[in-house]
Amino acid sequence: MTTKHLWEFGKWIALLLPLFIASTALSATTNSTTFQATVAMPSGAETVNSTLFQHITEISPAVAVNLSSQNFSAALGFLAAAGETIPPTITNVSANATTVTTNNIVRFNASCADTIGLASFIFSHNNSEAFTNEAAVAISGKQSEINYTLQIALADPSALGWLFYCSDVFGNTAVTATQVLIIGNNPPSAPTIIFPQEGDTLNFLDINVSATDAEADGLTYFYYINDSLNESVAGNYTIVDIGDGSYSIKVDAYDSFVHGANSSAITVVIDRALPNVTLASPMNSSGDNDGNINFTFIPYDATTLSNCSLFIDGSLRHNKTYLSKDVMQNLSASSLSTGKHNWSVSCIDSAGNTGHSKNRTFTVIPTGDFDGLTTDFSTVDVTNVTQLIIENTSAGRIVYQEEFDLSDGINISALVNISFNAIAIDSNTSYPLNNSADLYLYGLTFSNPLPLRNGAFCPACTELSYSGGIFRFNVTGFTTYSSEETPVSSPGGSSGGGGGGGGGAGITTTTSLFEQSFRVEPYEITKRLVIGESAKGAITITNTGTAAITLSITTEGLDDYLSLSHHFINLPKGETKTITLNMVGSRFGAHGGKVTISGQSQKIEIPIALEVVTATALFDVQLDIPALFKELLASELLRVQISLINVLGGEVDALVYYFIKDLQGNVLYEESEAFAIEDQRSYVKEFELPDGIPQGKYLAAIEVRYANSYAVSSELFEVVPSKDVIGRHEGRIKLLSIFIILLIGAVLYAYLITRLFRGGRKDA
Repeated sequence: MTTKHLWEFGKWIALLLPLFIASTALSATTNSTTFQATVAMPSGAETVNSTLFQHITEISPAVAVNLSSQNFSAALGFLAAAGETIPPTITNVSANATTVTTNNIVRFNASCADTIGLASFIFSHNNSEAFTNEAAVAISGKQSEINYTLQIALADPSALGWLFYCSDVFGNTAVTATQVLIIGNNPPSAPTIIFPQEGDTLNFLDINVSATDAEADGLTYFYYINDSLNESVAGNYTIVDIGDGSYSIKVDAYDSFVHGANSSAITVVIDRALPNVTLASPMNSSGDNDGNINFTFIPYDATTLSNCSLFIDGSLRHNKTYLSKDVMQNLSASSLSTGKHNWSVSCIDSAGNTGHSKNRTFTVIPTGDFDGLTTDFSTVDVTNVTQLIIENTSAGRIVYQEEFDLSDGINISALVNISFNAIAIDSNTSYPLNNSADLYLYGLTFSNPLPLRNGAFCPACTELSYSGGIFRFNVTGFTTYSSEETPVSSPGGSSGGGGGGGGGAGITTTTSLFEQSFRVEPYEITKRLVIGESAKGAITITNTGTAAITLSITTEGLDDYLSLSHHFINLPKGETKTITLNMVGSRFGAHGGKVTISGQSQKIEIPIALEVVTATALFDVQLDIPALFKELLASELLRVQISLINVLGGEVDALVYYFIKDLQGNVLYEESEAFAIEDQRSYVKEFELPDGIPQGKYLAAIEVRYANSYAVSSELFEVVPSKDVIGRHEGRIKLLSIFIILLIGAVLYAYLITRLFRGGRKDA
């Protein structure tokens, strides 16, 4: 027995207590297999051996001792024998998970047993990469379920090694085999670079990336520029201040535990130099004859161009993509309005850099009805036109010799008419057209033409030449000029008597008086258009007089919606000509205006109402003015019948607007109401006309707005003098009287028929 065992025995042995005879002493010693008792008797000490249960914790057996044929028993009480060396057993080793992720909490379990007694257990692991023993945990008894809870700190890819130690009261220790717990914290995916793309040319870096993580950990992206770590941020990365050149980019993602794989590398080019744009035509301060212009320019850039845009008066007019650099390019615009405009071109290169040209100005001066020597404004400086020529090669021309500034624009096509033996410019036309000029009339067959102003001899006209059927004369201002044969001088004179003197011949000019009149159809026009839709209308003009006439056609109030095919016509007697109206639905609503046709002694105005609606209307609306009430005094109420139909059905809140507009496009009256409309609603609406409203024709209109839907209806009415209305009132009274008489007659007739029928039945 070793010293240690002796020490343990001395620590735990219990003294033998006598149970009977006071003079008898009983002592005991133990070893690993045998219990030995020494009994002190009066006759001497005797030793007996007894094989006891091994590895017992505490016993108190009654030991039977046979000494000198004397039987007696003694009770021994002591703790386990000091020499016990068998370790505990550990079973049921497990964890409550087989695969975990970083920061998970895991419970580790085992069962520990010992035949003598348990003292403690220790949990050991490599959670901090090196194996570490946790503090011992005391246990007792012969069997214990042991466990330990641990938060995982290791990151993937790795594994957690762990085991249990279990010790008994004698210090005997058992240990499990090392267990392995897999750490399942997956690395993030390799990032995808969404923008830019391989080969892109940019003016700065704005890198957009995307990656995923199986455990949904927050990601930090590591950005490598030309294989060097440039930045690590939790999202996209922008570098504004970066020099021109070629750059390689790749990215990886980090989930706070492990880095994922690198993205595919891309190469981009940084180009921060702006394109240079040089304008070619039209030249600065030049003009244009029809409002349809081809703009030319040359863009220069170090890389490639993405697109170039034409701006007119600050608004984008046209765009063209994928142009070639360093060569002449063009962008066009059409239907530009009369007047002064500015233009410029902006180009964007493949890096997104935008270069702007300088601004230039040009002026649209329409001369579309003229040809020949008519001034080509694209070749002149319109701020200083030294010779203005307007020509119709089949009829004549106008030549101004003074210098003009036409940079503000003027619609020559609309203001000037050159037809056979007639040149006309509205006398109300302002400078410069109402100015001194040489006129040429072509194709004349007169022997000696005479200049006429408004059909009468023009004494202020200066005849310059007449040759080959071309009559040239100068005028000081404008109206309508023509010519006729110079009348033959009338012979005259008388004889005097005695020394008397003779008389001279005089010139007598006779001017024919012609009846100039015309008619038009229709007398008013109403047209409904869908927004953006184009349509055509027509006005037919017939010369009902006895001579050819020159007519001017103008519009008012509908400049954004209506244009004419002709502004002047020369109409021989008895002939008819059609003027085309080009209409477009530019803006929602009801719009009023007029076309005016003017001759020397007659003027006819044609009212026009345009109703512009949405393609899909959620309401149908109708505004009606009864025929007998379309003409009224300024002091009378305007009464209209209105019907609203909810196309969709069900109750809908709609906003209803009422308007009265003149034919110059001005709003004279406006009112709005909100209605809850459930299928259909009809009602009579009364309007007080504005104070001081002059005589003339007007437009009454209703607009119903709901969501993005516009429904419109309108009708024309006229404010007339009192004497005209009195007649109409009388007509209304007469009509009402006739109606009452007919109604009374119908009642009497029904009464008589009833009496006759009843009388017949009674006689029968």
